[in-house]
Amino acid sequence: VASPTVERMLGEMFMGGTVAAWQEEDRDWWTKVRAEGCMMSELTDQVMRKVVDILEGTLCGFEIGWMVSGDEDEGILLIKLKKEDTIGKIADLSDLSMRTTLNSYRFVGIKCLQTRPTLGRQLGLTNTVPEDMPVYLEYQATWKESFEK
Repeated sequence: VASPTVERMLGEMFMGGTVAAWQEEDRDWWTKVRAEGCMMSELTDQVMRKVVDILEGTLCGFEIGWMVSGDEDEGILLIKLKKEDTIGKIADLSDLSMRTTLNSYRFVGIKCLQTRPTLGRQLGLTNTVPEDMPVYLEYQATWKESFEK
C-alpha cells in the first residue's frame, strides 16, 4: 500500500489528533511507510495494535481480550471496563435493570410469579408448563455492598 493511501486510510479511521500523535510516537514506522509503503497485512497489524493501545490506555481504561467464534471462522474482540466503580456509575446512569435470579426467591422464601395457564391447559388439551417470571430490579451501585453482606 502506497504512503498517501496509508495516510488517507488512517485519517479516515482515526481522528486527526490521534494520527498526528501516532506519527510522533512511532516515527520509525511512519518514516518507513512514507519511503516504501507497506504490505496490507503490516498495516492491519499496526492499526490493531494502535486500537488496543488506545482502548487499554489511561483515557479509555478498558481490558481487551480475544475469543474465537464457535465455528472458528471469526475472531471476537472482548472489551471490559477495568474499574468496578466506573461500571457501577455507568449502570446507574443507564437506568439498567437486571433480572432477579430464581435462587433469590428461594433465599427470601417466596414463590416466583408464573405465567397464567393457557386456555388449552385449563381445558386439559395441552400440557404446557407455566413459566417463571422473575421481576427486574433497577441496578444501583450503592446497593451492591449491602447485597453482598
